[in-house]
Amino acid sequence: MIVDYLLILLILLYLLYPTSYQMVFVHLILILKDLPKSISMELDENGELINYNLVNSCITSRKKMAYSKVNKLLDDGEIDEDYLPYTDNLKLMKELSDKLTSIRERRRYANF
Repeated sequence: MIVDYLLILLILLYLLYPTSYQMVFVHLILILKDLPKSISMELDENGELINYNLVNSCITSRKKMAYSKVNKLLDDGEIDEDYLPYTDNLKLMKELSDKLTSIRERRRYANF
């Protein structure tokens, strides 16, 4: 909703200001228009969908991680010191992933 108002404001500013500023406004409009969408989902303990919400978002990475190190943490329990603050969240995401995979297998979805 706020993004929509910002787009309208930037379009109005684009029309009102001299051409020297118009390229800045065009870039800002394009950035705001192409914001990624995120789905916030509420799941029960079995991984079944209870509620969801689709929103505009801005994705910010907190840590650059390597698949090999994350897999070592999840599969072998080897915790890299840099990954220590993220261990609980990674394990929780793995648990959710396993539940969702189980649901897909029960429903006989194709796995590519």
